[in-house]
Amino acid sequence: MPDKIRILDFINTAKSARELLAKRVTRVNTSGRFDNAICCGDGRYVDILRNSGLDVHVLDQPRNFNPIGIVRSIQRFRSILAENGITILHTHGTLVGAIGRIAAKLEGTPIVIHQVHGFHHHQHMAPWARQASIIVERVAAVWSDALLFQNAQDLEDCIECSIAPHTKLSVIGNGVDLEEFKFSPPQTANHRSFYVSPVLSQ
Repeated sequence: MPDKIRILDFINTAKSARELLAKRVTRVNTSGRFDNAICCGDGRYVDILRNSGLDVHVLDQPRNFNPIGIVRSIQRFRSILAENGITILHTHGTLVGAIGRIAAKLEGTPIVIHQVHGFHHHQHMAPWARQASIIVERVAAVWSDALLFQNAQDLEDCIECSIAPHTKLSVIGNGVDLEEFKFSPPQTANHRSFYVSPVLSQ
C-alpha cells in the first residue's frame, strides 16, 4: 500500500483549530488516503485535540508583524514541514498564511492552499500601509496553488486588488452542523422567537 499523502493545516490558535478544523481533519483521516495533521499555537485546546486522536504540532506565532518574530516562526515552521514530509500545506488567516507560504516556498512543499479568513488591508488604513499589505498578499499568492474563500466579498476584494488570477480562486462557503445546536421551543403559542445554544464538549 502506498504511503498516505501528508497534509498539514496551519492556523493561529488551538481554539480556532478545534472550532474550525477538528471535524474536517478527522473526516479526512478516516478516508484512509490521507494523514492530516494540525499546527497551531499552544493552549488548553491542544490536549483536547490530541485526546481526540489528532496529530497536533505547536508553533507560537508572533501576535503582530514583528520582523524578528516572523523570521523565527518561518524557520521553525520549515522544520515542521521537513520533519513530517508534508505534501499539502493548508494555511488559514493573514499572518499565519504569510509565514506558512514563505516557509513552504523555502522548503519546497509541493502543494500550498491558502484559505482566506478576511484580509488585513481595509479602506481606513493609511494608503502606504494598505498597499504594503496588498503587495504581501500578491507575493504570497504567487506561492499558492489555490486560494479558498468563505464569502463572495473577500473574493471581490481579491479580484479588485489584483491579488491572484481567477484560476486560483474558489468560494467554498461556510457549513454549519445543526446537530451542534440545541433548539428550544417557543414559550407560548404567540411567541415566535426561539433560543439556540451551542452544545460543545469541553
